[in-house]
Amino acid sequence: MKSTFVGLAVTFAALAAASPQYGYGGRPAPTHDVWWMLPSMPRTSNTNVHPAAMSDDDDNKDDDDKDEEAVSDHLCRRTTAGPKKCGGLQGLQCGKGEICIDDPKSPCGIAVDCLGICVVEEFCGGFAGSACEDPNDVCIDDPRDECDPENGGADCGGLCIPKSWAK
Repeated sequence: MKSTFVGLAVTFAALAAASPQYGYGGRPAPTHDVWWMLPSMPRTSNTNVHPAAMSDDDDNKDDDDKDEEAVSDHLCRRTTAGPKKCGGLQGLQCGKGEICIDDPKSPCGIAVDCLGICVVEEFCGGFAGSACEDPNDVCIDDPRDECDPENGGADCGGLCIPKSWAK
C-alpha cells in the first residue's frame, strides 16, 4: 500500500514538472493576459500591456497616437450612482439621517427580505402639497404608513427621492 502511494506521488510530481501550466489541480494556470475579457478593448502587438501603459517611443509615434485614440474611445464613463441598498437577509443598514424604504422599482419589498433603498427622510406632499427641495427629486408615497393617495388618502405625506430612482 505504501509503495502504491509513493508511486502515485512520484507520478503526479513528474506530471506537474513536465507540464507546469497544469499546476492548479488540473486546471490551466492563470495568465497575465486578461484583455481577452474586454472584447471592446483594442489589442496591440504586446498583448500583456494595456495600450495606455505603453512607452512613448519616437519610432512608434503614429502607432501610439492610434492606440491612445482607441483607448479613449473605450474608457468607462461614470454614471449617476443609484441608491444605497439596505435591509434584506443581510440586514444592511442605512447611514445616519437616512431611512430604509421599499425599492420603488422592485416588485418585492423589505418585508419579505428583499433589498430596499436608503433615502434621506424629507417630507413632501400632504394637504400643503410640499414640494421636494431638489428639483431633480420626485415625491413618492411613504411606504411606511397606511395612507395611500391613490386610494382615497387626501393628506398622505410622501418622501423625496431622485427621479431616476422612481418607477
